[in-house]
Amino acid sequence: MNQITPHTKDHEHEISSNVLSNIFQPIGIHTNQLDEQFLIIERKKSIEEKPIIIPTTLLAHGRDNVLSEHLVKNGVTEILYFKIAEVKKSLIHFFNICKISKTIIIEKEGFHQFKTSHGDFRLFVKNGKIHFADKIPNEYQIKLIGDATKKFKSKDTLESFNKKFTPILKTSPRLLIALIFSLAAYFYKSFGISPLSLILVGPTSIGKSVIQNFVGNIVKGDAQVTPVNATKTGIHDYCSEQGTYCVYLEDAQGKDAVEPIINLIMDVGNQAKRMRSKRGSFNSIPAKNMECTLLISAEKDLIETAFEYKFNLYNGVLSRIFSIHPGKYGMFDDLCGFSKSSDLVDFIKDNGNKFSSILGDAVISSVAKNLENKKERFNSIKKTIKSKIIKASKISDDLSGQDDRILNGLVFCAFVGRMAISYKHLNLRKEDIDNAIGNLFKEHLTRKTKNSIDPQEKEKLIIKIIRNSIKNNMSKILPFKKYHLLQKNNVIGLHLKDDFNDLYLIKPEKFKELIGGHWNNQAFKQLSEKGLIISSKDRGHQYQKRLPNDERASFIAISASILDD
Repeated sequence: MNQITPHTKDHEHEISSNVLSNIFQPIGIHTNQLDEQFLIIERKKSIEEKPIIIPTTLLAHGRDNVLSEHLVKNGVTEILYFKIAEVKKSLIHFFNICKISKTIIIEKEGFHQFKTSHGDFRLFVKNGKIHFADKIPNEYQIKLIGDATKKFKSKDTLESFNKKFTPILKTSPRLLIALIFSLAAYFYKSFGISPLSLILVGPTSIGKSVIQNFVGNIVKGDAQVTPVNATKTGIHDYCSEQGTYCVYLEDAQGKDAVEPIINLIMDVGNQAKRMRSKRGSFNSIPAKNMECTLLISAEKDLIETAFEYKFNLYNGVLSRIFSIHPGKYGMFDDLCGFSKSSDLVDFIKDNGNKFSSILGDAVISSVAKNLENKKERFNSIKKTIKSKIIKASKISDDLSGQDDRILNGLVFCAFVGRMAISYKHLNLRKEDIDNAIGNLFKEHLTRKTKNSIDPQEKEKLIIKIIRNSIKNNMSKILPFKKYHLLQKNNVIGLHLKDDFNDLYLIKPEKFKELIGGHWNNQAFKQLSEKGLIISSKDRGHQYQKRLPNDERASFIAISASILDD
């Protein structure tokens, strides 16, 4: 690799005294999304070995022992023959070389944009190969490391892929949309489009994971379907480490999954950088930027799961995710000549693995060469695509803001599918994509209308949730005479029953825990209109009660009549 280095007598002396220069060579300096800086070096004449990544903070004074340990752990055992001071001096020399070099280091697949003294330039990394959208200045060079170097080799041709799968894609709108959605994930950022997430919903063994694995293999080369069983921070960190491509998550149901998934959908939709607290500190540090998109599978829809576990699901979340539910044969609408759905699934499994990364490679290579033209083309045609999808779905174009945002995301997916067709990478008609999206978007609207709750039913439902929450926690509501136990964490309140009142006095913070996302003015309004809550003047929703020890305490005072069915 050609490096730009200053040629001086001092420099020649440094080279001769550099104890690592005969074995290693510098690649460059890399700064990650957290602004952490690393020196990258590699072993000379090595093809198989990975580059060695060294945090530049280890080159500071007083870090010699940590530096030694880090280098040995990363296979640089040659340092054992030298004094660590000499090794550090060599690394600092490498660092100084890299500071004036024009090497750009890329560690993730997907779209990248760089600012230089000659202006911005853009490129895509796909399957270990660089696809330039702009001419790179002559003095710059690109070095791929880490996940950006991963390569997948297809066992068959794109022509063979289309021959085997075109009949299935034509009659399987759920599979087709998942496929073009996975392709679109590579282009949201380069086109300046807000990403949309996708969720496949339904019971087990209906083909959700089959679709995820199939489109992941065809587009990216390796689906890596990951269960949602991590902490909120853990799953966010995992996704933020991915590039501008689709991440496949499964088992996104249950109480522990709903909050991380809601946060992820918002972060992906906003391409957000969250703030996270430092351990043992009140300060905050930025988490990594979110660049990926999500293709999720779950047994229940997000709306149902959030409601079940009392999480407040804002409209902003629902406008950033599109749900696909089962068709006639699970996630498929036609058996495509097979006698049963399991035979169709087996065919997809057996043959999908033969075409690793083949469609993603082809589409990205073609689009990168004409990126600016394609961006202009999208802006000129997006209204036409939208009208064709609306026509195919046979619905009114009078959509809510939430549904309009979803449709705009689907319009971009349709455009990416059209690009794949125009480059002859997919042997389909544009109408196949318009009809697939139109039909499933209509299903979405129908399902939304069917599942919507009228105000009276919603009122009954919230009252029922509060009633059941109290019923299920009666053992934690003590008789009023045991007020002295109120400070115990497992006590949620007191039961006050006398000649004038029959009330459940619930600690405000415990009441909020009980009803979760339903803690809002509407819930208290409904309780008030039904005569199920009393409050003190100027205390909002709370009721202040004097305890027998003359202390005052605030409660949410719910009438015991709420338990009457």
